[in-house]
Amino acid sequence: AVRWRLGSVGISKLQRDAEGMLYVTSTTAGPESIRYSQQLSFGEQVNPVLLKVDPASGKTLWQAEKLGDACHITGKYIYATRSQGSYGESHFRIFRINPDNGEKMWEYYTNQSPSRVAVDGRMISLLYPDRLDLVSYQDWF
Repeated sequence: AVRWRLGSVGISKLQRDAEGMLYVTSTTAGPESIRYSQQLSFGEQVNPVLLKVDPASGKTLWQAEKLGDACHITGKYIYATRSQGSYGESHFRIFRINPDNGEKMWEYYTNQSPSRVAVDGRMISLLYPDRLDLVSYQDWF
């Protein structure tokens, strides 16, 4: 039997943290945005969204829009990453997210998108075609 449903268009990933809370990577698109493959919708702004959901009740505890199109959970740390690019420019951001309220706690920016991202606690590995960068978050709490 279905215990609860979460209406969302564009869900790309589901993850649990160490406490069992559910994190959903999705978009702000609504059901009306679902179209046939040849249909286009101009002017509709769709952004990435990260939702924290209580798995027991299905209640959305918070949602963070426009921070990341990917979520990475490692221990008590939650990161969102976002790659954007146009006209030969590339922008890549990493955000550390507060698991209590979904607010941004820390941000890292570079003008080159990595081909792969791996997180392990405070260490974030960014793999590029010609190098590997290690980014470290300093925890002051």
